[in-house]
Amino acid sequence: LPATSPHTRVHELLSHHEHRLEECRQAVAAAARTACDVARALPWTSRRRRFADLDMFNQVLAVCESAAHLDLLVHRSDLCAGTVDGVTHYLPRP
Repeated sequence: LPATSPHTRVHELLSHHEHRLEECRQAVAAAARTACDVARALPWTSRRRRFADLDMFNQVLAVCESAAHLDLLVHRSDLCAGTVDGVTHYLPRP
């Protein structure tokens, strides 16, 4: 359904984005360390499906989306990141 106004839709999208950032931050606080770990910990789609229930294409999208959110949290100084064997690992800020 179309949004009642562009401003309303923008607010909905920004709110969803901030909620998703918080879910990513919480996943890292609960010991998820990589974008793949975080993607596995989060619900997906409007139906809140489990990562394991997504097809391979959507699993890849979920990992990429998680990485983008995690990188933004690092940029905002909410998380730390380092690379181990070519894989980025995320940690809560001390």
